[in-house]
Amino acid sequence: MAAKNATTTIPIVMVMGGDPVASGLVASLARPGGNVTGLTILSQELSAKRMELLKEAVPGLTRVVVLSNPAFPDSGPSVKGAEQAADASPTAPAGGAAPITLDGQEYVG
Repeated sequence: MAAKNATTTIPIVMVMGGDPVASGLVASLARPGGNVTGLTILSQELSAKRMELLKEAVPGLTRVVVLSNPAFPDSGPSVKGAEQAADASPTAPAGGAAPITLDGQEYVG
């Protein structure tokens, strides 16, 4: 963030595990704008797209388990994106995604 605040003309390439939109580094993934570009691994938008691609690749898919580390700050939005994509599916089970609790932590599976 310091680099982005320091210049608007020098290109900045980022590689991050979090959500660059939520962190304020870029305006959107489709049109980042400004001088920041790069790669991201986790993002709510990408989680939904991954779920959509998985459903296209496996047409008879009826159940997906999403594993994440709840201690990682950006895992929540990523899991939420996958959950929303699964719930929006015409083949989604009644009641949508079901949370599972392991070791005192709640997970969505």
